Amino acid sequence: MSIYDEAGNRRHKDITYVVGYSLPTEIREYSTDGSGFGGFIRRTYTDYNLSQWYLDRRIIGLVSAVHVVDENNNYVTKITYDYDRGGEYLVGTPQSATQHDSTNYDASFIAGRGNQTDVWRWDVTDIVNPAKAIRLRHTGYDSDGSVVFTRDALNHQASISYTDSFSDAVNRNTFAYPTTVTDPDTFSSTAQYNFDFGAVMRTQDPKGAVQTMTYETAGRIERVTNQNNGAYTRWVYDPYGYVSSFATIQDGAGEAFSFTMFDGAGRPRASGGDLPNSSGGYHAQYTYYDVMGRVSQQSNPTEITGTWTPFGDDAAGWVWTYQTYDWNGRTRVITLPDGATRENTYGGCGCAGGEVTTARDERGRRRIATMDSLGRLKQLDELNWDQSVYATTTYAYNARDQIISLNQAGLTRSLAYDGYGRLQSRMTPEQGTTNYSYFADDTSQTVTDARGATTTFGYNNRHLVTGITYDVPTGVAATSNVSFGYDAAGNRTSMTDGLGSASYVYNTLSQMTSETRTFNGVGSFTLTYGSYNLAGELTSMTNPWGAQAGYNYDKLGRPTAVSGSGYAGVSSYINSIGYRTFGIKQMGYANGRTLSLSYDNRLRLTGWDIPGVMGWNYAYNYFNENSGRVTYAQNRYDSTLDRSYDYDNVGRL
Repeated sequence: MSIYDEAGNRRHKDITYVVGYSLPTEIREYSTDGSGFGGFIRRTYTDYNLSQWYLDRRIIGLVSAVHVVDENNNYVTKITYDYDRGGEYLVGTPQSATQHDSTNYDASFIAGRGNQTDVWRWDVTDIVNPAKAIRLRHTGYDSDGSVVFTRDALNHQASISYTDSFSDAVNRNTFAYPTTVTDPDTFSSTAQYNFDFGAVMRTQDPKGAVQTMTYETAGRIERVTNQNNGAYTRWVYDPYGYVSSFATIQDGAGEAFSFTMFDGAGRPRASGGDLPNSSGGYHAQYTYYDVMGRVSQQSNPTEITGTWTPFGDDAAGWVWTYQTYDWNGRTRVITLPDGATRENTYGGCGCAGGEVTTARDERGRRRIATMDSLGRLKQLDELNWDQSVYATTTYAYNARDQIISLNQAGLTRSLAYDGYGRLQSRMTPEQGTTNYSYFADDTSQTVTDARGATTTFGYNNRHLVTGITYDVPTGVAATSNVSFGYDAAGNRTSMTDGLGSASYVYNTLSQMTSETRTFNGVGSFTLTYGSYNLAGELTSMTNPWGAQAGYNYDKLGRPTAVSGSGYAGVSSYINSIGYRTFGIKQMGYANGRTLSLSYDNRLRLTGWDIPGVMGWNYAYNYFNENSGRVTYAQNRYDSTLDRSYDYDNVGRL
């Protein structure tokens, strides 16, 4: 099979099929010129399990092995698959399952199910040695075909129970839904379902955090409630593609309203919601699509009234970003709200390999990305202002599509991989060679840098880091070892290091309630996190000396004030914070000072000012620059602090 484009690129591959089943068994991918045998880049062989007990049941296409070799016929990947092991890998349900033929398809029926039970990854440096193969995953099933456990290469097991748990409390022995999931450290999460349409009605995590769900008559989610603190989000569905949501975020502030409007194709056309303490009261953003369903223009987030009229800080009207595409659906020109453009031009279709993409920013900087015949980045050229090449970076890959070298201006960075495809070493001109080793489950075991300093990691059954030890050679400063502990939800509860230790306490919702740091020979100090709002945002904290800070939020969960007590008579730090649709516009401090912020139509900061203290105006268009980098910073009160900034052809200061 060959694909050509008008630029002369050609992608060529040969595909061989299993006779009688139309299953691809060999794929040869060739270099750009597609020339003859021996010009291939890699070959992929796929073996299938065509045992008669599968064919008799029309189970055709079970992959038993995938082999990948490079242009020299050296293995780079070998993965094998086993199916339908008996014993612990196939268990019966506690009772006969509803609507299931337990007579003919109980746990005694093994071969012929097509359940994948084992995945093996082979060491390509010793490809014929089965002792070197790692069993990446083994999976057990019940007689209904549901997964009941998975184990990794180190036998860390997660288990799944399907014992019925329905919201009407009736056990029908369906064994249809996963109701309890137990992780490798034996902590469990549970779920409860609606029998009629299978929707989740209740969940509980290992620490006891509970959520409940209700649904409207069409089966769409109607309400999600946090049973631990009463927070909820509810949805209302309009028949004309208008979906509203109402959420409780800040205690006593009422519901936060948001909405999404969909067009006839089910795409979001407009979205928005409340904008507390604004003149208009609401915010919105439009999205338009072209005839191919691609985003063609999108507005900035805009303050509006209830009649969709831009108002307040956005009274000047809707501000847009436009986007065009080429015939192949690739981004062509982006026109920003100030009229500046970014442009991509393409050589080749991208479907035949060898695609060349030239990207231009607002200032006119260009870089050219060239792909190889497999669509991988082969070369990146950064250009001078006169479009001559300034710097070239080339990339080389192995047959697994992993980068093996990067060369820029003669400086080479090399990467090597072990027989299982994991990063084994990395060489950089500035750091030398760093070596890596792994446990069988692919977690990092050691990292050894060019000095010979080695970092060794330990993990619990959930792959959370429990210890880091450091071994350094003579002449390298010693680093203290570190250990960590975790609770049932995976929150870190303890840490020890060379300075002492730390402990962390959480509530049922996994929100930290206190943090104690103990310094060897000094003592212990505790930060107390007193409370959280309905959205889980911190509302108060107390430091080890009794000074307290409190945080207020509006109905959207945005901070509006910071109070204090217990410190130098301070009762407030920030009295008020005002917002535009996308960020802060004003902040009133307790000392009577006010910070004001202004933005341009690209939402870039153009000014901030605390009258009589400090203030800056920012410009982005000096030196023909308009790429978002600050080019001029003018101090409002002291011209000796004015600064201008210019950037070179690759964006460096």
